[in-house]
Amino acid sequence: MPSENVMHTIHRLKEVAGGLAVREIVTTVKCNRTTPDGAMQRVTIEILYRTASFANRYEIQARTGSKTATGKANSLDEALRSVHWQDLDPG
Repeated sequence: MPSENVMHTIHRLKEVAGGLAVREIVTTVKCNRTTPDGAMQRVTIEILYRTASFANRYEIQARTGSKTATGKANSLDEALRSVHWQDLDPG
């Protein structure tokens, strides 16, 4: 979860710069994923936190090569479960 100082800054952007929908990359994770055919796949996952102007507070963006899979929800756990991981499969 973003620190209070970061959240304060994000909310100030709305007031100062007119930013209505701000999101912050909370962390980037690199991991290996086993595809259905048993191959290992290197995946970069970005976890984003969005201001209250968004319906879903968390967004997950997973990438490997030119393929992307995403998921969104109000909790981090739900967002991870909602990712369409099969979009990263070869083929």
